[in-house]
Amino acid sequence: MFLVTNFYYFLNTKNLVGEDLILSCERCGYSSNEECAIGIIPISSSSSSNSSDLNSDKIPSIRYGIDKDQRLSVIILDSERELNALKLKAHLSENQIEILPKDIKELPEILGLDLYVDKTFSLDIPDLDLLMKNKTINNILSGIIQKLNHKNQSEGTIKIYQGDYHNTKSCDGCPVCYNNNDNNNNNNNNNDNLIDQNFHPLISNRAIEIGHTFLLGTKYSEPLKATYAIENFKSPGELLPIQMGCYGLGISRIFAAIIEISHDKNGIIWPISVAPYKVCIIQRTEDPRIIEITRSLYDLLNLNCEGLNGEIIIDDRVNLSFGYRIKDAELVGYPWVIVLGNKYLENNKIEINERCNKQRNYLEFEKIKESRFWL
Repeated sequence: MFLVTNFYYFLNTKNLVGEDLILSCERCGYSSNEECAIGIIPISSSSSSNSSDLNSDKIPSIRYGIDKDQRLSVIILDSERELNALKLKAHLSENQIEILPKDIKELPEILGLDLYVDKTFSLDIPDLDLLMKNKTINNILSGIIQKLNHKNQSEGTIKIYQGDYHNTKSCDGCPVCYNNNDNNNNNNNNNDNLIDQNFHPLISNRAIEIGHTFLLGTKYSEPLKATYAIENFKSPGELLPIQMGCYGLGISRIFAAIIEISHDKNGIIWPISVAPYKVCIIQRTEDPRIIEITRSLYDLLNLNCEGLNGEIIIDDRVNLSFGYRIKDAELVGYPWVIVLGNKYLENNKIEINERCNKQRNYLEFEKIKESRFWL
C-alpha cells in the first residue's frame, strides 16, 4: 500500500529564508522541491557529453555507497552537480545502499562494483573501457577493480547504470513544457529548433513548508471495514472500502512564514485575512472631544462597515507618547491605523494610514461608512 503525499509551501521571493528550495516554471506552473524535481539538462551545456566524449580531462564529482551484499556503488556526476540520494534509491528495486560520507578516507571491503553514471556526465550508457579513458575515473576505479580481481571476482561483478541521480537546479529545463511540446511537434524534422522551442528554464525560490496532505487509500478502511455501497445495476448493494486521506497544517509555521515573507524594517505587514485586528485607532490627545469622537468612530465602523465588526482596537495608552504608539502599531502590523488629533478638530477629516503601501489618506467622518476603503 503506497502513501501519496503532497506538500504545501509559502514561496519566499523576498530573501533566502526557507528550509526548502522550490523549482518552478513560470510558463506552465510546474513546481517541485529540489529533492523531487526533474529537470531537462541544457543541451548546450558543456557538462553533459556523449559516451564517446568521455576521454576528456574533465573532473567528475564522485560519491560512494555500499549495500548489504557488500557491493560498492560509485556514483559519477558532473563536478557542478550534487548527488540526490532519493533519486538514486528510487532506481534500486532491491538492495538499498547507504551513501558514504564525502570525505571518506578508506573504502570498506567489497565483493562487487556498481557504477551509476549520471546524465549530467554522460547522456549515453558508457561501457567500462570508455569510462576508464577519463583520467580521474581511471585513477579511482583501477585500484577498486584490482582488489576485486585479487579476490578472484570476475568482471561480471561490475555493472553499469545510467540515469538521473542529481539535484535539479535553476536554469535546467521544465520537464512538462519539454514533453508537451515534444509530443505536439514529434513530426518536426528540425531537431535543433525543436529543442530551443521546448526548453523553458526553471527558476528557484526558497520556501517554507506549512503543511501536507496524505492519500491513505484503503490502508485503514479495509481493516476497519469502513465501506460504502456503490450504485451498480450489475451488483446492487456491493460494498467497497472508502478512500481515506488526512492532512497536517503547522499553524505556528503558517504565522511564522507570513511574518517572514510579509514584513519590512518597521515590523509585520499582516495580510487582511489573518490580521489580529484590521484597524487600530490612536487618539493623539486627551481632549474630551477626541475621546468622544474615537468612541463614535469605533461604533460607526463596527456597525456599518462590512468586514470590520470585531476587527477594531483602540490604543488609548495615553501614558505613552504618540510616536511610541505609532511605532508600536507599525511593529504589530495592523493593516490600517487611524489617527485622531487636533487636525481632525481643524478640518473634520480622519487620517487613515495603510500599512502595506504606507499611503496616508483623509476621509470626512460623515463619508467614512460609505467608503469602500476597507474592502
